[in-house]
Order: sequence, then C-alpha cells, then structure tokens
Amino acid sequence: MDLRDNSIKVPAVFAAKALDLLKQKLKFLEFRPQQLEAVYSICESKTDIVVIVATGGGKTVVYIMVALITKKTVVVFEPLVSVIQDQKRAIDAFNIGIKARNQ
Repeated sequence: MDLRDNSIKVPAVFAAKALDLLKQKLKFLEFRPQQLEAVYSICESKTDIVVIVATGGGKTVVYIMVALITKKTVVVFEPLVSVIQDQKRAIDAFNIGIKARNQ
C-alpha cells in the first residue's frame, strides 16, 4: 500500500480522535502529509506495516500516535544509536513512556 496514491480514506471519527491526541499530547496543531493515513493504516491493519519516510519526515509522530491510540507497545528499529538517543529525549519530553535498547 502506497500512501502517496491517496487511496486510504481515514474515517472522520478516527481523524478527530487522532487530531485531539496530537494536540493534547504532542502539542502539534496538525499532521504532516500522509502521517494521519500512516497512523490509521497501522492501527487498523491486520498485517505488518512498513513506513519509510525520509529523515525529518515525521516518523516519530507516527509511532507515538500509534502507541497512544492503540495503548499497545510499539517497536521501532533504528540503526543509529545517536538517533535512538535523540528520539528517547524527545519522547521523554512529552511524558510518554519509552524504553530504548542499543547494542
């Protein structure tokens, strides 16, 4: 599934709940392009989803929102320890539980 083709229609109820959480927990006023669609696809999928976004494209918001909406553990694989540390600091600032493991 490619989010760029605009084939994903996010229900209004889901979008409103997600936007409320985004504003309340992360203090952002709106999603970047395709973030909401990615969050919806992950939350509603019965299969594994891979989200590939360029550096600075908003992946962190996607996986934080999935964790907040589903109230489940989200596992993120990041090959760079420095990025892991930066993400942990950023998520800690929002008072959202996070565990980081690097080897």
